[in-house]
Amino acid sequence: MQAREVLVAFAAVAAAVIIGAVVLLAGLRWRRSKLATARDSRSTAALTEETWFVAKNDQQFGPITFDQLQTYVRHGLVTRADPLKQAGWQTWIRAEAVRELFPLPRPDPATTAAPRPSDVVLSAADRLVAPPVSEALALQHVTADALRHAAGRDPAPHRPTEDQPAQEADRRTRRKRGNYFARHWRGELSLPVSYWINGILAGIVVAAVNVGIHLTIDLKDGFQPGIALAAEILIWSLTGLITVWRLVGLWRSASNYRRALKIFWGALVQVLVALGVAEAVLSFAVTGVPQIKELYNIYRGDAEMGGYTFRVLRDGHELEFSGGITFGAAKDFQRFLDAMGVVQIVHLNSPGGRVAEAERIGQLLKARQLSTNVVNDCLSACTHTFLSGRERLISPEGRLGFHQPDFPGLSAQERRDVIINEEQRLRQLGVSATFARKAMMAPHDNMWFPSIADLISEHVATRVVNSADFGLSGLNLSDITDDAIRANVLTDPMYAKIREFDPNQYARILQGIEVGLKAGVSATELTNSFRPLIGQVYLATLPYASDDDLIVFTRTTVKNVSKIRNAGSPDCYFYLHQNKANKANKAELAAMMTKYRAEIDEESALGQQIISHFRGRAVPIPDEKAVSSTTQKLSNAIGKVYGERIAVIGEDDVAPGQYLLYCSVMASLYSEALKLPQKEAVAFLRYVLGHPPGSH
Repeated sequence: MQAREVLVAFAAVAAAVIIGAVVLLAGLRWRRSKLATARDSRSTAALTEETWFVAKNDQQFGPITFDQLQTYVRHGLVTRADPLKQAGWQTWIRAEAVRELFPLPRPDPATTAAPRPSDVVLSAADRLVAPPVSEALALQHVTADALRHAAGRDPAPHRPTEDQPAQEADRRTRRKRGNYFARHWRGELSLPVSYWINGILAGIVVAAVNVGIHLTIDLKDGFQPGIALAAEILIWSLTGLITVWRLVGLWRSASNYRRALKIFWGALVQVLVALGVAEAVLSFAVTGVPQIKELYNIYRGDAEMGGYTFRVLRDGHELEFSGGITFGAAKDFQRFLDAMGVVQIVHLNSPGGRVAEAERIGQLLKARQLSTNVVNDCLSACTHTFLSGRERLISPEGRLGFHQPDFPGLSAQERRDVIINEEQRLRQLGVSATFARKAMMAPHDNMWFPSIADLISEHVATRVVNSADFGLSGLNLSDITDDAIRANVLTDPMYAKIREFDPNQYARILQGIEVGLKAGVSATELTNSFRPLIGQVYLATLPYASDDDLIVFTRTTVKNVSKIRNAGSPDCYFYLHQNKANKANKAELAAMMTKYRAEIDEESALGQQIISHFRGRAVPIPDEKAVSSTTQKLSNAIGKVYGERIAVIGEDDVAPGQYLLYCSVMASLYSEALKLPQKEAVAFLRYVLGHPPGSH
């Protein structure tokens, strides 16, 4: 409970106290009027002659008969110093002034008449000022136990001694000077003091305990689950002790009040005490127990929320966080960032967790100007971290989920306050008021998923990106096995054909994928890494493709090479010879594959088709003699344009300055071949693809 909430609760208690005081004063006024009426009309039997009142420790007892008074004197319950008076007297006298109670040395019975109970010595020194309570209000049911309690004595009777008055006076003095809290606990304080003064005092102490403990544990280095759990237990323990002290003392005081006064206030207070006990137990069950349990779960690591993991992607340029955002995640996050000096993008794949911890991670991102990216799901508290990114990237299949925050034991008002605070946090993170309100309309057990268009228009996300361009996220390293790769990556029928006809190449492809996944490369980089391996299989099976597939291959090659060549780019050479890219020009190959992705993807799809259709090497490959006439015919055709430069297509290593010429000659050669009858063209293509001098 925060300090503000404690003050609100205390204000509510104060209001209840004021209302109760008004009701009590009205009741007292009504009671006084009733007692005044009763006093005027009381039967004379209630206040007859020989009717006495006695005062002890600011409490008045009576009416009692003189015989009862004598019995109490004999048992030491009424002492010489106790004030007495008869019904109707306006002043009080000391008990020792009544000779029958404390007689002088017995005189000669022959000369002195027996004293009457009413024979009282009324000297000026014997008269006492009447206690403030009127005679009518002092009517109490007197018992020996009541007098013993008023005297602060053990109920066991004892005989009076000569120094009884001094002992009683000393006992009263010690009692008045005794521990105030102990007197309340024993019920020795008056009922108004126990109910009002101590009730308000207990409320102030409980509020002070809550505020003091929360201020004490408000540490600079953030929330610490162990300290928070200990503080919550301490708060409820102290609150429980104070409540027990207040209610037990109040119950005992009310019990004394019921025994001493013939009015209903004692019973009424005991009913309120019973209701207070029920309210305290209910409050602890509904609020205390769930909150302590939740803090214990946090302290134990939020096992139900699940753990979190980090993955370094793309040589340390990207970092992925996956799993629940539990306490401790921010410190681990900082350790990773400190160890990786080149991180630029943080991938988030989380169902949510603790808002405070998510905000700490967000502060780390802001301080280092890092971007955030969501490929799968970033829900609940995870959105706080996402919104802290310099650039907030999301893929078309990514989702952000918002809902109301929750914590066990919250009251309806506390829940409303938490929702308002969450809206303010979202506004501070840059979203509009409209979006923040929509985000807080979803209950805590549901989720609102804004569309990608809404996220962009509301500036929640800054850009939609292709997930293939970033490190592969959402993977568990323990799941990266050969079987998992076969089941989830190598699903195309092409790979089954490769495994069937070239198991060694298949094993190399499998190993390359595993290495790439563990290194956290992007999907594009992963594909490019084993594309040459597939290309080798593609080139090996191409001469044995069907006639139709060969014609489609030739037309596709002419179209794409001409397009790249016409753009003045030497990338056309690498398009034709991806398998010839050496270490010096891998970057050029990667750039070409990114720039001409549509053309590369088209050829890849054709390659998958040709490999999937492969039925073995049963188709014969023509030799040079069989296609010599066709070769001469085609050489003459393209020689008219390029002359002796056509020799470039027969070179094993083409100089970079000849890349454009090579592409032009190859495009012309394939174009002229397509003009031939299909049977002749296919035979020539099988020969060229099956005997590559420097081309494929």
